[in-house]
Amino acid sequence: MNITRIDPALYVAAVKGNFQEFITVQNLETLVTPNKNTILHVHLTSATCQTIPILSPALKVTVSEEFVKRILEKCRGLALLANAKGETPLHIAAKKGLSKVAKLLVEHVKAFPPDIEHGIGAEQKFVREINNEKDTALHEAVRYNHIEVVKVLLKVDPYYSYHANKANETPLYLASKGRYQQVVCEILTNVKSPAYEGPHNRTALHAAVINQDIGNKPSYFSSQVLIVVFHMSYMFLLLLLLLLLLSIFSLWTINLKHHVFTFKFFKKFCSNVGGCNFLNFLVAPNKM
Repeated sequence: MNITRIDPALYVAAVKGNFQEFITVQNLETLVTPNKNTILHVHLTSATCQTIPILSPALKVTVSEEFVKRILEKCRGLALLANAKGETPLHIAAKKGLSKVAKLLVEHVKAFPPDIEHGIGAEQKFVREINNEKDTALHEAVRYNHIEVVKVLLKVDPYYSYHANKANETPLYLASKGRYQQVVCEILTNVKSPAYEGPHNRTALHAAVINQDIGNKPSYFSSQVLIVVFHMSYMFLLLLLLLLLLSIFSLWTINLKHHVFTFKFFKKFCSNVGGCNFLNFLVAPNKM
């Protein structure tokens, strides 16, 4: 693909969302800025007032969903192109809180071929894309507390855990750290098994405790963070308890002379957890 630097007139048209200027332009994917921003990146990043070097004074612009839609109809692949920072248009929409544009982009990508290698649809692959900092669009939406964008993204791929970025921050950790309780609840409600790691061996629970969201403010937020942090440990503890109960049962029903090693092992185990007296009582109640 031959890259063409976007000229000033088309840059301003992209900022304004003036589709008329692009009707006769071919190969829109080749028009980029020095930072590899496509015309979609340019338009979406112009959601707030900004000063354009070739214009004075500052140009007030509003993101046009119609412009995005028509540009995508003319050049379908623009939705997937990333800039020099690895950001797709979805990353920008998430960062800016443009929920309707985010939904439009996702719906557009659904028509693309699925990712057969990973067994997921094109839209799921799309929302999993990471930038140079390993942030997904969900990371960006959570970081800036854009709850409507969060809702859009979570509906697309509820079975994806959303892992940590370069800073070792998961979306759940970012939400907990930022005290975005509604975002936390959305993640816990819609993601089947969300990752919860944070930097410095911290978790979302640590962030909640540091922010005093647990204890001072008992809520769905705090209880669900606890559930997420410990849900991986639950099955292991249950298995260990079952093993212990089965072993105790065997001591009641089988000749202990043939199971001295088993008895000693569990007696030592129970002594470590403060249960030695209980085990002795089970085996020889008359001696207690």
